Formats: sequence, structure tokens, C-alpha cells
Amino acid sequence: MSLEALARDFAEEALGLLDTAEDALLAFEIGGEGATARLRTLRRALHTLKGNAGMVGAEVVQAAVHVLEDLAARLEDDPALVQDLLQGIDCLRQEARQILDGRPVDQVLPAVRAIAEKDREVTPALPLSLTPYAETALRVPQERVDRLVAAAGELVVHETRLQRALASGSLAEARIAGDALQRAVRVLHDQVLRLRTVPIGAFLVRYRRIVRDEALRNGKRAELEIIGTDVEIDKAVLDRLGEILGHLVRNAVVHGIELPEVRERAGKPAVGRVVVRASTHGSQVVVAVEDDGAGIDEEAVRQRARELGLDDSRDPRTLIFESGVTTASLSRSAGRGVGLDAVHKEVVRLGGSVEVQSERGAGTRFVLTVPTSIALERALLCRIADEIYAVPAASVVEAARIAEGQIRWMGAGKALEHRGTFFPLVDPETALGLSTEGEYAVFLQAGATAALRVDALLGQQDFVFQALDPALGERAPVDGAALLADGAVVLRLAPDRLVALAAGRGEVA
Repeated sequence: MSLEALARDFAEEALGLLDTAEDALLAFEIGGEGATARLRTLRRALHTLKGNAGMVGAEVVQAAVHVLEDLAARLEDDPALVQDLLQGIDCLRQEARQILDGRPVDQVLPAVRAIAEKDREVTPALPLSLTPYAETALRVPQERVDRLVAAAGELVVHETRLQRALASGSLAEARIAGDALQRAVRVLHDQVLRLRTVPIGAFLVRYRRIVRDEALRNGKRAELEIIGTDVEIDKAVLDRLGEILGHLVRNAVVHGIELPEVRERAGKPAVGRVVVRASTHGSQVVVAVEDDGAGIDEEAVRQRARELGLDDSRDPRTLIFESGVTTASLSRSAGRGVGLDAVHKEVVRLGGSVEVQSERGAGTRFVLTVPTSIALERALLCRIADEIYAVPAASVVEAARIAEGQIRWMGAGKALEHRGTFFPLVDPETALGLSTEGEYAVFLQAGATAALRVDALLGQQDFVFQALDPALGERAPVDGAALLADGAVVLRLAPDRLVALAAGRGEVA
């Protein structure tokens, strides 16, 4: 193994050990039963890290960890050292990421020594990264590799069987072998996808640090509870979900949880509660971020919407996802923070959805539903004029035959009346440069709902979409491409952009 590969392996394991140390440290700070065991976990993680650093010749890192070990040894007598240890862990984590980036490590020892000697203050992680560590590496359990090898072996067996059947001219045997080969390919595909899945709990534990730091910084008290740590999710999905969940957890503490004295006057415990709950429903993962704080002030949301010229008759739980609604001034009164428009956009781009439940004075709950994996995506094929497009099935509410009499002009655009409700109609000529008077409509859900008029519905298929060049811009009506069985390219429509366009909130790039 090369020195570079050895250094990367060390850095990847170091990040995992630092996560373990940080989680044990935060649990120790909370106290209660098991505090001594958590302290042992902290010391064991630091000792292992120091030993690993020595084995790869990372003497600077080894010396820095030794400083933290000294602090940990005094922790029972001086619990305030928790802050120094957290800052030291931040420094080591930053240095480990520098190793992964191929940059030299030379500042960690003086930085850690300075932390141990200076006055304590609450600071965030340096910098606080909410994406999973070791971004280019995956640790795969041996049993998954064994299953993959077995599936590949089955594939070879059935391929040989098919070749023999074709050589002998036996059509019946060839069909049987072909069916078996197809099943083996599906099994192999499933096993390959499982290689990319990771337990979500190993990532969610880092939100304890966010809750702890933000509560201290804002004069509050809060604890994080994590439920569903064993739920598995595609690492590619988790990479994109990390920042989103980080926004929601931070907002729950900063803008949701009240000050201790306010909570006590309201008959609540002084310590606020933030819960991140993960579960699996079929091919989707549902992650809920909830708090027992102030809830959403719906009137404040409507007032802000009026100031921005938005329709304030809409449900406040959808208005908070509009850009500009959740400003700092609003969040102080309404109990929510900034960034919710970005949260919504990213979840929709993942092929998912966001729901909000809130009760004034009782708390708020954000429910994110995303695909377990984005490697394979089911899409509805439809024809518009002479072009075929793929619409993400997760965003399709319904597809129905329509009549010309259902279409009305409403304001500056057209709307489609369906089941007693009018839906904004996507104009294919404006969005795609195509003219159609198709007999079908595909109803797209992306926060709001809009109807896309199409000429034909061609059924659903599974695709592996490739992202398009970012140079197309964020307003382009398409955001991916895949190959059809005949080798033709099919473009993936972007539901969020089409819905925004139909509602008059966007324009085509």
C-alpha cells in the first residue's frame, strides 16, 4: 500500500473515531446514568486515534491527541473542559479532512495547545460540515461483498446456460435461460445498490453538537433524541440530505425552542426537546425533525407574505417555503429560521417532498420524504408533440384524460379544472418550445400542484438519469437524461421548475 493510501485510510478512520469521541463527550455532558461508561468510550477513542497516528508516522497528530487525552483525564474533576475538548476535536477533524484533500498537516498541534490554554467560549465546529465524512470512500460489510460475488456467479451460470441453448437451437430452453438470466441481473443490481447504503444513525449523531452549541449560544437548554438509527439510505442521498437536516435542526433550536424561563411560564420543561426520527416506507425514507417549541405564528407569516406581494390566503405552512418569507425578523416572532426555500427546493430535486405540521405553543414538525436510492428512478414517459419526456413518478399525483372545455384563462395564464379544482397549466410552448393540444394532463406535485398537458402517456419505466450540465441554469425545464431501450435519449422534466413556471413564480432559462 502506498503512503498516500495509508494516509487516507488513517484519515477516514480518524474521522470515525472523532465522531465517536464527540458523541461520547456530549452524552457525558448531559450526565445521568452511564456517564462513567461514556467517559471510558471517549478515552478509548482518543487512545486508539493516538495509536493509529503513531503507526502511520503522523507525529503532529499524535502529539495533539495526547493533549486532548490530558484534558479528558481531568474531565471528571472539571466538567467545563468539555468545551475545550470539543474545540480540539474540531481541529483534529479539520486536519483529517486536509489529509483526505492531500494537503499538509502542520497547524493542529499549536491550535490544540492554544485551545487547552485559552479562556473557554462557545464556538461552532471548524467549519461545521454536515455532509458525511470520507466522501470518496465507503466501508462495506463483508457479507454484502459475499452476496455480490454470489450474485455475479449466478449471472455467469445463467449466461453459459443461455449460450448453450442458443447453440443447440432450443428456443424453449433459451427462453427459460433468458428469464433466469434476467432475474439474476435484477438480483445483482439490487446487491450493487445495497453497497451504497449506510445506516443513517451514524450520520445523525453529529446533530447533537449543533443542538448543544446553538442552545448554549442562545441561552437555551435543549436535548436531541434520535429514533431509527438503523434505517439505511443511499449515501448519495445522505450527502445531499445532510445540509437540509442541519438547517432544520439548527432552526428548531434557534427559532423554535423558547428560553428556559419562557418555557417554565408556559408549563413546559426548561429543557427543550428536538427529535430526529427516521423510518422506511417501501422505497422511500421518511425523516422527521420536530421540536416542542413555540410553533409557527401563522399571522406573522401572512403579514410577511403580504409585504412580499404574495397571496396571503394560502396555507402558511406552504408560504414559509417561499423565498424571503422566513427572514430573520419574521423568525424571531414566527419561530422559524432562514433557508426553508432552499430546503424545499433540494428535497424536490431529490424526488421527494416536505410537509409541515405545527401547533402554536406546542411545536413544529417537518417531515421529509425522499427516495431510499437515487441510482434508479421510476419515471412516467409521455409524448409532447413529437418529443418524449420522462416525468419523475414520485412527483406525479395523477394522469388523466381532459377536454378542451376544462381549460380557462385565469389572470395571466391558463388553468385546468379537474375534480372541482383549478390547477395552473404548464404551457409547453413557453417551457419547452413545443405546441400541443394533447388530450391528457399529468398533475405534478412540487410544493404546489400544476398540470402539464401532453399528447400521450407511454407508461412507467426505471431509469438511471445523468445530471445535465449546470451551465443550463437552475431555471431549465429539464434536469437529467437517460437512454431508452432503443438507444434514444430521453430528458427528465424538472417538476419544481415547471410548477413554479405555471404558478407565475419562475421563468425558463
